[in-house]
Amino acid sequence: MKNPFTWSAALFICLSWSACQPSLSMVDTNRLNKLVEMSKGPCFGRCPLYALTVYDNGVASYRGERYTEKLGVYLKRLTKPELQNLSAALRRADLWQYNDVYRSDFPDLPAVSITYYEDERSKSILGKESRPEAVVELETLLTNIANSGGWRLRSAPDYGLPPGAIPGQLIVELHEAANPEAWMTSYSRQEMKFISKVWPSNSKLIVSYNLKLIDPQSMIDLVRQDVEVLSAEFNRK
Repeated sequence: MKNPFTWSAALFICLSWSACQPSLSMVDTNRLNKLVEMSKGPCFGRCPLYALTVYDNGVASYRGERYTEKLGVYLKRLTKPELQNLSAALRRADLWQYNDVYRSDFPDLPAVSITYYEDERSKSILGKESRPEAVVELETLLTNIANSGGWRLRSAPDYGLPPGAIPGQLIVELHEAANPEAWMTSYSRQEMKFISKVWPSNSKLIVSYNLKLIDPQSMIDLVRQDVEVLSAEFNRK
C-alpha cells in the first residue's frame, strides 16, 4: 500500500506562509538578518520608549523599556502580505538619498531612529518633526506594526535587581515628622500606592509604583534623594 503522504502533499502544506516556519519559541534572533529597525527615544511626557526590529524572514521583535504595555522582549511573525508591504515601502522610501540626522528646535519631542539594512550596508536616519515625508510615513507603518496584536513574550525585563527583590515595590523609611499620605502624592506621576506598614515601625512603608512609567533603579534613586526619606530599599520576596 502506497503512503498517502506524498512530496506533493508536503509542498502543498508548505505553500502556507507560516506552516513550515519554525515556532517563535525556537527562533534565535541573533542568527537572523535584519530588514529594518526603529527605536523611539524619551520625551518630557509619557512617550513610549521601545525598539522594533523586523527581520527579512518576517519575524519581528519588540523591546519595551518604558511607557508601554509591552515591557521586555516580545516576538511575532508578520504575515506574508505585511512583510511584502513593508519591503515595498522601504524600496519606495529610498532612504539612501536623505541625511543621517535632522535637527529639531523642539527638545520635548521624542527622537526616532530608523535603520534600513540591505545586503552588507545599512542606512540610519535620526530626527524628530523635520524629517522627510517618506521617512515619517515609514515610521507610521512601523509604529502600526509595533502597536498591532499577536505579540508573544520572549523574556521579561531584566532590571538587574538583587536576588529576591520584587520589581515595582520599595520599603521606604520616612522622617517621623513626614506625613505618609502627603508624601506619596508627590509621586503620583510614578503612580505610587501604599501597600502596608512594616511592623512595628510607623515610619516604614511598603509602596508600589508603575514599572511601565519608571524602572526600579531610577525609582529608588529618585526616592533616596527625597529630603523626607531616611532610607529606601527594594522589597524582597
